[in-house]
Parts: sequence; C-alpha cells; structure tokens
Amino acid sequence: MQRPKLFISYSHPDEIYKVELVKHLSTMKRNHEVEIWNDRMINPGEEWDKVINSKLLEADIILLLVSSDFIASDYCNDIEVKKAVEKHNLGKAKVIPIIVRSCDWKTTIFAKLQALPKDGKPLKNWSDIDEAFLFVIEGIRQAINERTPHLVSSPDNVDILDSFPVFPMVEPDDVPRVIIEAISKTVPFNEAETLINEANRLRKKANPTDKNVTIIELHKIQHSSQIAPYDFWMKVISQARLHGPKMLAALLLTVSDSSFTEEAKREKQNLLEILKSYKK
Repeated sequence: MQRPKLFISYSHPDEIYKVELVKHLSTMKRNHEVEIWNDRMINPGEEWDKVINSKLLEADIILLLVSSDFIASDYCNDIEVKKAVEKHNLGKAKVIPIIVRSCDWKTTIFAKLQALPKDGKPLKNWSDIDEAFLFVIEGIRQAINERTPHLVSSPDNVDILDSFPVFPMVEPDDVPRVIIEAISKTVPFNEAETLINEANRLRKKANPTDKNVTIIELHKIQHSSQIAPYDFWMKVISQARLHGPKMLAALLLTVSDSSFTEEAKREKQNLLEILKSYKK
C-alpha cells in the first residue's frame, strides 16, 4: 500500500510551528507511515505555484496551520484552502485544521472540520507545547488509519487502467447521454476542477515515464460557472474522448457513481467494457 501524502499549508510567519510539527512527525516519517511535503521543499528554478498545486492535488492528508496570518493570506485561503476543502468534500483527502495562534477561525469555510489540538486550543496557549503536539500527532495518525481503506483504491485504479488502450480516439456515439447527465447532476460546479485534476493525476500515474501523456486541459474549456452543467461536462468528456480510451476511463473511474441512477450505473460499466475493446 502506498504511503499517505501529507501536505502542510501555513503562513510563513508561522514557520516556527511548521518546523516543530515536522520534528514531531519524524517518527511517522521514519516508520514510512507518511510522506511529508511543505513549500520549503521547492527546488531552485521551479515554478512554485505549479509545484504547490501539483503537491496539493496529490495529497491525502492536508494540514492547515491556522493563525491570523494564515487567515489574512489571500494565497492560503483563495488557493490552498479552497482546493483542500474541495478535495475533502469529494472524499479525495482529509483536511485537518491545526490552531497555532488565537484567531477568528470559527467563521471560515473549514470551521466545520474537527480541529487539533484538543478542543481546538491554540498551540501557543499550551503551557507544555510538546504535549499539545502529541495531541496533534495522535490526531493525524487516527485520521490516516481511518483513511487507509480509501487510499488503496488509487493504486487499484491505476492497475485497472492497464486494461485500457491509449489510442485511438473514442467515438462520440459510444458515450451515452445518460452518463453525461448523471455526472452533471451529481458533481457540483465548485468541485469540477478538483475532480478533473484527480482524473488527470490517475492517467499520468498509469504511464509515469511517458512525458507525452495527453490529459484534459481545463484552460481550453469554458469555465463551469459560465455554461450549463451538461454542456460543461460534455466538453470535458469530448476532450477525454480525443485523448483515447485510457483518459476517458480515468475520468469515469474518478467520478463516484453512488448517486447515479441504476441505468446510469449500468451504462457506465458498459462504456468501460467498450473502452477496453478498442484496438491498441
């Protein structure tokens, strides 16, 4: 089983708390329980926003180090927190707020999430900060243990993708309208980008050494808030079709069909079988 990927989101004035957190996570890292990433690991010459976005999309556990500086940061809130909560709502990651300093966090979009340490008491307010961090580590480990059954699905889906050819283009008539309707009715607009990025990530993982893997390019699709849901998803699926059976299969495997009608579920399974039958 792959190790859960842990992403630390924080404001640089709280660097001291991030450093201490990483120290307290050292046992979990040494025991191969997690892979830890924060923005101080960006290499010279890399485009930091692209790296952060990529690591955020890969993350299984996202830690928010919450303070007044964190809440005041436009980048932390408009980019990292927004995408983190979208992934959390999709069930693709678990978001854990860690309150480092007293602030007005109970009116934020992550206020509904259980915070650490105990009772959401800020780290700075503990007389023994090591005890506070112990509560944090125990909470993170509990979240990982609860999430482990979900993590095994990602490698399984990568294995499943081996059954699908990369080419040729999928014929439009092979994609039933009922599938597009089902996706457009069950995936909220504000979660569409995260879901598509997850499908792209799955597609890339199926051929990790291929630098020419074609994926769904969101910038070529009109923003979801500007067109009707069905039209938006028809454009997404059309682009996936053009990139071949494996890309379309990655998208279908990423979308949960738990809220689909029975007809849509059957059509999805039938389409997956059709995609496997395309000649390589």
